[in-house]
Amino acid sequence: MNLPKLKRLATRRLGRTAMVLVVAGGTLLAAEGVAQAAVGTNPGAVQLSATSGATTAKPTWSTTVACKAGFQGSAVFREVHSDGVSTNSISPVVNGTAAPFSGTLQATIAQIQAAGGIPNGGTQELVVICFSGASLTGTSDPEMNLFITYSADGTTYTTGSTQVPIGEIGGIVFAGLAAIGLVVMQLRRRSRRTQPSLT
Repeated sequence: MNLPKLKRLATRRLGRTAMVLVVAGGTLLAAEGVAQAAVGTNPGAVQLSATSGATTAKPTWSTTVACKAGFQGSAVFREVHSDGVSTNSISPVVNGTAAPFSGTLQATIAQIQAAGGIPNGGTQELVVICFSGASLTGTSDPEMNLFITYSADGTTYTTGSTQVPIGEIGGIVFAGLAAIGLVVMQLRRRSRRTQPSLT
């Protein structure tokens, strides 16, 4: 039995397998993307009256804090599009926001999902934008926010104060695989340098 040759073959196969896994991980992350920066700055400070339920529902919403000083003229609740930047108002204007306040939604959860272009199984940010003047005039400041996650079939939702992108777990796993792949390739190079040539 030619043990050095078998060792070289095994090392080569491990290296190829690791590289395939690394490439697959990179492809997965490119397809899924990573978490976008949140628009709001105070996660969990706004809540829906029903933290989970059917996407056909139209719950009310409320904040646990007032708008920041200088931005207490008015506010509106908005959904953030899939691009992580664009927003649409999903509530009537609330004037006078020097104390915690509340409001209604102008659309069902399913309609909010559709307006933002969020796929089933995805997560969407909802944010309260505060304004210095009444009726959304003056300067604005994005403040209280929450994240809403849609079920795989789009029929239900749940809310939370943190954003957990699909690609994040995959990124951790494939980062580990990438490290393994690098180690295997280094061992393979070292083995080539130290193994005697076979004739």
